[in-house]
Amino acid sequence: VEQIMRDARLTPKSHISIARWDRTGTVVASSAFNISEEQRISNIDELNIGISSQSQSNFYELVNYDEEWNSTDVQEKYENYLVRDDGFVVTAYPIPPVPTNYDQDYKPQYLAFVSVD
Repeated sequence: VEQIMRDARLTPKSHISIARWDRTGTVVASSAFNISEEQRISNIDELNIGISSQSQSNFYELVNYDEEWNSTDVQEKYENYLVRDDGFVVTAYPIPPVPTNYDQDYKPQYLAFVSVD
């Protein structure tokens, strides 16, 4: 999976990462991290790809999925929220994608992060 993500990068110094929808951003796959070779699980803010623990929290707090939300508003929030840190510009979007119509049971399982140098 990591090789596929490395091949999909926008530039050689950009990264694509997928983290669980949890407070620490547990990495499940990343072009910056070979999960099969590491001895421990990493959190997204440990990868040095422009995501601090604070910016990671900000992405998770963009939308409160425990309250009623509007699909268009949610998409705009993710499209317009960028983090600039450590030479990277980072954006993220939820997986699975936000449904077109409000679904009280919807909650992302992951966040996909794109870090561009």
